[in-house]
Amino acid sequence: MSYPFRLDAFSGDVTSIKRKDRTEANVLAVLRKSPRVSVWDMDMKWLRDMLARLEIRGLIEKDDKEPYPWIRYVVKS
Repeated sequence: MSYPFRLDAFSGDVTSIKRKDRTEANVLAVLRKSPRVSVWDMDMKWLRDMLARLEIRGLIEKDDKEPYPWIRYVVKS
């Protein structure tokens, strides 16, 4: 018997935030500890929208030196 499973070696920690806990404060807290987000994580609309809002507000910025397939976000003070 086989069971469905998800093998995902390219996900940032921010994707593990539970739906009820997906707030700006929680996303910022996770990014401070683990700033990498994979390009495939950006398929998640909630994450893409949240990161865009945080960038517009000036709370995070992309570090363009991070190699593909990662995007690194620097959390500003």
